[in-house]
Amino acid sequence: MVQNLKPVVELNSEDWTELLKKYKLQNVMTSIHVQMLWYRMQRALEPEIWYEVHADEVLAAATLGGGVDRLLEEWSDKGQILDSYAADCLAMEALQCLYGLLEDELVKRNAYIERYQFPDPEEEGEENMAYILKQLQCSETIGLTDDGTLRPMKSVVFIGILTADQKKRCSTICRDCGRVDCPNRYSLHMGNYREPGALRYSYGYQRIFGK
Repeated sequence: MVQNLKPVVELNSEDWTELLKKYKLQNVMTSIHVQMLWYRMQRALEPEIWYEVHADEVLAAATLGGGVDRLLEEWSDKGQILDSYAADCLAMEALQCLYGLLEDELVKRNAYIERYQFPDPEEEGEENMAYILKQLQCSETIGLTDDGTLRPMKSVVFIGILTADQKKRCSTICRDCGRVDCPNRYSLHMGNYREPGALRYSYGYQRIFGK
């Protein structure tokens, strides 16, 4: 059965300084300014999550809604390029919160995501984006363009491979995880390996975080 959540997304107001450092904004923007941007964005957010749990996997889709796209476009059109970039970074953080909210729901079922799979829009069969969106009954809210781009842009579709072993739980982004021996890390020869602390993402994470 498909589950639908319309959560409230909050960013930790104590971490604005760290967030500025994370996105190399500490020398060009103050914590107060980024807070003001976030408060503007909150009014535009329309966060929503859809998921369906199967025996060993969860199909999921999430979006921040079209309001964020329109707000970023408005600031960009007005020449507020720095504000638009900072807001884009905040949107990445907000989308990351949706992962955490979904994981909280799965924990109630004693299930954890061991590995994330991000379908290529050109894939065929029951694991492509279009099929998952249809299966989750959210294709009216999250659309897929002819070139394979999700709309709204701050949206994601993925398959989570489930485990009952909490120790195997994936922290979503390798940079934030201490499991350097995790098999989910890509090998160096594939060109996608990320040393701990590095900022290199695989295809799926690039799609989410705009890398």
